[in-house]
Amino acid sequence: MTAGFEAAADASEERLWLRERMGEATQPGGYATQRRWMERSAGVLGLSEAIKPPVVEEIVEQLEVNGLEHHKAREQYGLASGLVERGKAILSVLNLIRFGDDLCARLMAAGTLGGCWGRVVLWDPKFSRRLSPLSRVGRASRSPPFV
Repeated sequence: MTAGFEAAADASEERLWLRERMGEATQPGGYATQRRWMERSAGVLGLSEAIKPPVVEEIVEQLEVNGLEHHKAREQYGLASGLVERGKAILSVLNLIRFGDDLCARLMAAGTLGGCWGRVVLWDPKFSRRLSPLSRVGRASRSPPFV
């Protein structure tokens, strides 16, 4: 996931990744890898137009960001004509996110809601059980397992 946010940060600063051919049927030189990572980031952050508004509201709640600011960023992302503008929209939402021990769980929950990956579970070593990051218990303040 960090590659997606890095792709957006690079694009917002007009640092586009090397061009990559997508096959004979498509036009060459589409910055495909950077675009794909940014699309996934947009899904995690609820900016993608493919995500229905009720789900976007749930993502906003999971990320604990201001709904009006998120709506502006979603509009900006939808109207963007290229990677630079989309990168700026993604970063505008990232700047709204409160950092804390539960950030990993909140991003996993938002990505699950956005359809970026399947069902995600967190491991709670204290009680030896699996928890959903969508549950209140799963989002309880604790460091992610890889820290």
